[in-house]
Parts: sequence; structure tokens; C-alpha cells
Amino acid sequence: MEGARSSGATITRLDGTSIDTTALTQRIDALTRAAKVHGLTVTVFNGAEKVYSRAFGVANLPAGKPLRTDTEIYGAYDRAPSAAR
Repeated sequence: MEGARSSGATITRLDGTSIDTTALTQRIDALTRAAKVHGLTVTVFNGAEKVYSRAFGVANLPAGKPLRTDTEIYGAYDRAPSAAR
């Protein structure tokens, strides 16, 4: 895990409730381990302010290279034509 606001800071959720960054980190870590997610970055903004940014897991599984919040991640979306229209 890498990156994050100081431990114990509070994040305000969209519904107005709040969560402590330590609790959020622990929850995300538990979920990614349970789902066997190899790498994940999470960034939370309150308004225009970045209030949380953390990397979990690895960027390269065979090499064990840690994922960082500044790791470039490629994502693609390919929607195949649907015959059932």
C-alpha cells in the first residue's frame, strides 16, 4: 500500500456520513485480498480536494513490483456488436 492522507483523517461520503481513512484503507485491503485483486488504486475527492489516494497490491505480479499511485495503468473497453437486438 502506498500514498494516503495522514492516518486518522476523515472523508465525507456523498450521503453526508464520514469514514476514517484508516478504516477505509483496512476495508479496501480486506476486500482486495478476499477477491484476489492483484492491484488497485483508489483516489477520493471531496469537491475539488483530493482527500485520499492509495495503491494496493502489485503492478507486476511475477516480479512482485509494488503498485504506486503514480503507476501508469492501461485500460481498454471493447464492445462487441450484439446480434440480439
